[in-house]
Amino acid sequence: KKALSTAGQRRAEQKLRESEESLHTPINNLSDVILEFDMEGKFTYASPQAVTIFGYKSEEMIGLDVWKFIHPEDVSSVAEAMKKGVESGEILVVEFRNQHKDGHYIPVSVRTFAIKENEKIKYVGVMRDIDERKRAEERLEHLNTVLHAIHNVNQLITSEKDSKRLIKGACNELVETRGYPNAWIALLDESGGLVTTAEAGLGKHFKPMVEMMKRGDLTDCGRRALNQSGVIIIEDPLSTCVDCPLAQKYGDCGAMTVRLEYGGNVYGFMSVSIPRDLTADEEEQALFREVAGDIAFALHNIKLDEERKLAEEALQESDEFSTSLLDNSPTPILVIDPDTSVRYVNPALEKLTGFSNTELVNRKAPYPWWTEETLKKTSKDLEEAMSKGAKGLEELFQKKNGERFWVEITSKPIRRHGELDYYLVNWVDITERKEADEALRESEEKL
Repeated sequence: KKALSTAGQRRAEQKLRESEESLHTPINNLSDVILEFDMEGKFTYASPQAVTIFGYKSEEMIGLDVWKFIHPEDVSSVAEAMKKGVESGEILVVEFRNQHKDGHYIPVSVRTFAIKENEKIKYVGVMRDIDERKRAEERLEHLNTVLHAIHNVNQLITSEKDSKRLIKGACNELVETRGYPNAWIALLDESGGLVTTAEAGLGKHFKPMVEMMKRGDLTDCGRRALNQSGVIIIEDPLSTCVDCPLAQKYGDCGAMTVRLEYGGNVYGFMSVSIPRDLTADEEEQALFREVAGDIAFALHNIKLDEERKLAEEALQESDEFSTSLLDNSPTPILVIDPDTSVRYVNPALEKLTGFSNTELVNRKAPYPWWTEETLKKTSKDLEEAMSKGAKGLEELFQKKNGERFWVEITSKPIRRHGELDYYLVNWVDITERKEADEALRESEEKL
């Protein structure tokens, strides 16, 4: 009887082992990690996949303390979830940072529940590496903040007409929206000399950079940006940029630098710090180029506006306006008599519209560049301009070949001896800005 009893026990133990092996076979082939630990927080089981997240083999995990792997800042939330699971008996999902054997942390998601056996509680968890998902979420969040910054910069561009305030406001927007940890802009003259700078997120640490550029020295990324149109990427400024006074401020971030260019003119360059894992992101670089292009476009318009003001002052101070000054101005200009007759158009306006001087001079409203859709609206605007002048009107016109374009119109009444003599009308071609605004709206909707 004793021998039979022993044989039966062996068969039972064998069946139990076979049952456990049968159960562990599918578990061992799962991509997720299966864990068990007791009330003291000691691991009693870990599937083979544990090595990818913990760095320990299954057998090495047995007896190790659960809490030593959890990031200190996440311990309380995990403990609360475990307590709630015991009380409710529900399966709970908790996310935290799990420490690998080599010291780095991996974001994980764990579905955990408690099991009571003989008045003892055992915890079972199914752990999944969510590092890729977290990176995707962080990337999307970052791109959203950068897109928001671009939107704010575009709003600034439409209202700010001073270049110094413009670049300072742009840097503030890029940093305050949490798009970039720091940002700075340097404007240069045609010979490469420093004109002015602006920064955000750097403070007093930016002063050595300014002094360096005043001496005519530029950082490597600045020199490279001025010589090519693409974005200059520096993955590790701390070890790469030995000549940069700001290298220490970048820490574990990378850097992106791009020149500010519009219409073949380079106005300077812009540089920002960025999380290192985003430096190779093509969409990130495209957004950075876009905001740089918008700033350059605004600087271009400010320069044209300054030239226009000089032309207006020259006309007001002289009994006869200087046709040579107007003829050489890149800004489209026309002079309109009080009866709406065109007295003068400069070559820039002829080039933009395709209509010649002879086709336009002495022509009264309606003018050939008006479209049917804007004819009524423009007539009303013209009447207003004739009475008190106008500034910042945006209109859709058409060229002689039928191609349409957007302009911003400024009209100023010029008086001689107290009597109205003519209207000086200036145009700024804003077609690209309008197209950029539309592209931005589409990009926001898509994102």
